Amino acid sequence: MARQPHRTPPPFGTGELLGGKKNLRQLLKKARQSGIVQLDDQRLDRIPEEVYCLQDAGNLDEDEKWWELRDTHTLTIAGNDIAFVLPDIGALTSLINVNLSRNRLIALPDELCRLPHVKVLNVSHNQLEDLPESIGLMASLVQLNVEGNRLRRLPDSLSSCYDLAELYCQNNNLSVALPLIGSRHLRILNASHNNLTRLADDEAVALWSSSMFDLDVSKNLLTELPQTMFMLEKLIRIDASHNKLSEEVLLQLASCTRLTEVFLAHNCIKTLPGPSLGGMKALRVLNVSNNKIVSIPDELGGAFDSVNIVVLDLSNNDIVTLPHTLGRVESLRTLSVEGNPLRHIRRTLLSGPTSELLAYLRTRLPDNDASNSREGLTEEAHNIYNGGHTSDGGQHSFTRNERRSRLDLSNLGMQDSDTEGPLQMEASTSLAQEIDLARNHLSVPPRGIRRFTDLQVISMDANPLSPSHPGWAVLQMLPHLAELSLCQAGLIEVPRAIEELRRTLRILRLSSNKITQIPEWLVKNSGTELGFHLTQLTLDNNDLSHIDPELGRMETLTVLTVAGNPLRFIRQTIVQQGTQALLGWLRGRIPDGM
Repeated sequence: MARQPHRTPPPFGTGELLGGKKNLRQLLKKARQSGIVQLDDQRLDRIPEEVYCLQDAGNLDEDEKWWELRDTHTLTIAGNDIAFVLPDIGALTSLINVNLSRNRLIALPDELCRLPHVKVLNVSHNQLEDLPESIGLMASLVQLNVEGNRLRRLPDSLSSCYDLAELYCQNNNLSVALPLIGSRHLRILNASHNNLTRLADDEAVALWSSSMFDLDVSKNLLTELPQTMFMLEKLIRIDASHNKLSEEVLLQLASCTRLTEVFLAHNCIKTLPGPSLGGMKALRVLNVSNNKIVSIPDELGGAFDSVNIVVLDLSNNDIVTLPHTLGRVESLRTLSVEGNPLRHIRRTLLSGPTSELLAYLRTRLPDNDASNSREGLTEEAHNIYNGGHTSDGGQHSFTRNERRSRLDLSNLGMQDSDTEGPLQMEASTSLAQEIDLARNHLSVPPRGIRRFTDLQVISMDANPLSPSHPGWAVLQMLPHLAELSLCQAGLIEVPRAIEELRRTLRILRLSSNKITQIPEWLVKNSGTELGFHLTQLTLDNNDLSHIDPELGRMETLTVLTVAGNPLRFIRQTIVQQGTQALLGWLRGRIPDGM
């Protein structure tokens, strides 16, 4: 801690701290030892002036030695009644994290914006109508949270915050397009719940092309998105629901090949461009409910089959008929069509399980197509697992759609010794990118999958898996494996072989097991090139009591589920607020300097 000239602190003032002046002295003494000022929810109407003098070496207690103290790097005074921050805050030159959220601030002093090392500034849920232009001086700023204020615009000077990676400006009165935010590192932008008629200039969006992966512009007045949206090559999730967008937005997003989740509910979309959607190979969730869609093109089924979509919400539109080709989309787990004037389909089917609706649609396909699109394998194919012969001694092969990239071997009662023959036979003719081995009696991935060199997705849900079995090493022979599902498998730990998949794996599902801890190797180096870059990690319904805060650094995560675990120290309200709230909470628990 740098020694500074002695200043006599002003007397304790009207901002009476809970516990009085004695409690304040204890808190400040602790702050000098830790570098963290923690004065949340103390009913303060101002920042105690002793805080501004915290780094003055002459104001120490008798038992304190100035050379043993730490610089003040974190200031958190959230949940009070503070309306002003004095210019004296400029004396705290070592600040890195500043949290003044949930107060009554109406302005920020320039001195705050001149602090040279601040990386995180949280002034959310105040009464700010403007941000000072001097905010552009915060050259180290990485995360800015101004959610829940009264801002009408963001200052142009944000273009000078070159390291800005996360911007949260939702729930304001923004009506002016966002400025040219100068950061080429901007990864997360939440501008939802505003009055924006235009998001930003094309030039601004182009700057985000190499970094942006999560964009939320829901509940605005947008009629179009910038023309340079197609340049967002790393975009994984977009929420543009509750706007006035047309189907043109889907044509723009079709070039964002990493998009996993697209939310466009409550817009003015009239049709779905089938061929364009087929190019979005990573797409798993598409919500276009509450639009003005009248018809669904027949080619949409083929498009969705090629992208392995999991959730499709078409509810509350004007759709009269569903294309029967949707029945071929074997990856689809949730198809919502309620609230449409659909004809020729019984209401019980529309409100029932998706699997039954898809089965019905398959029965309406022409005979040749229907035989090729049956769910699972034919009865003859099942006989292969009984020695490869039928009762009359004849040989049989798999009946499947050769155009498909998905091989369904689920629910066949297979054991580890039963898989080699069928997989060898299938690999000779198949270019499968997805294999479903769920609901069998397997303890480990079968060695035969090594022959599927294009394999990207494996499901082994509901198998009695053995996490320590050496056979897991076969996964290292799959250079493109991006999605692995091991739910309901009785796992007490995560198989160590998965560590070798860190460069390709994007989705890891571990729900409903008995896992007691997240392995260190899974969170190690999160947020760096050496770590995992998961977009989805499901850990709900396990036996976790603790989550390593380092997981909060895995900023690629858009889905993190932990409900149903006996977690300690994490309030359920945090868990219920969703992935970003949970990741933010975890990052806040990472010790300084790590």
